[in-house]
Amino acid sequence: MKKKIGVIIVLIIIVVLAVILAINLSNRDKKDDEQNNMQNLIENDVYTNKVVSTDANEINKIKNEINATGQTDIYQVEEEYDGRKIIQVKPDVQYQVALAGILKNGIPAENEINTLLEQAPTKSGVWISTNSRDKFMELLRNNNITEFEITNDGYLKCNKQDNLTEQEQKLKNMIDSDKLYVMDISGKTYQRDYISGEIIEYPFEEMDPYQSIEPYVVDDSIILGITSNSTNSLSNEEILNDILEY
Repeated sequence: MKKKIGVIIVLIIIVVLAVILAINLSNRDKKDDEQNNMQNLIENDVYTNKVVSTDANEINKIKNEINATGQTDIYQVEEEYDGRKIIQVKPDVQYQVALAGILKNGIPAENEINTLLEQAPTKSGVWISTNSRDKFMELLRNNNITEFEITNDGYLKCNKQDNLTEQEQKLKNMIDSDKLYVMDISGKTYQRDYISGEIIEYPFEEMDPYQSIEPYVVDDSIILGITSNSTNSLSNEEILNDILEY
């Protein structure tokens, strides 16, 4: 009798341990799935920072925490996916600096930004920076696109009406859209440093030769800083397709 009771107790212990193990494995798998789903959402930009404030007091509080010294009015408070509040340079501020740098073809001084922006393109369509026009046309030719041209005022024009390839059609859609696309092929852009607020050159291609685009988007205006592909790390098709994603 005692032997039977002992066997029953052992069986009960085994069953209990098996149940506990199954629960732990299930919880771990569930946690792993949640973490993987969260990471996928973050990587795919489903979670984007939300602008929550432009209040000077709140901005200054965070500035003091991170020792940022830029002018308060260049920042905005954003909330990350996990609820943490940070400050970032406003997109329109970065856009203006990037555009002024393209127009100057160099780091713009603080006192010349407004003057430079007076030269900026204002019509919708695809505008190519002066120093990038030959490179842009070469990029198109390398993708077997030949029936496009750049007008005297720097805008891309399509001279083909029928039987457009997929790339040609996407490019024509950008030309005909109500958005302004500013293209600059140099592998660098210009922006305000997050901490100091100073205008700096950002050599994105030098930092990552596999990065094809550095974008700046404000409403219906889009700057695309494009790699010069000096190390031939990317194919011409890859670069053009990345441009056409916008």
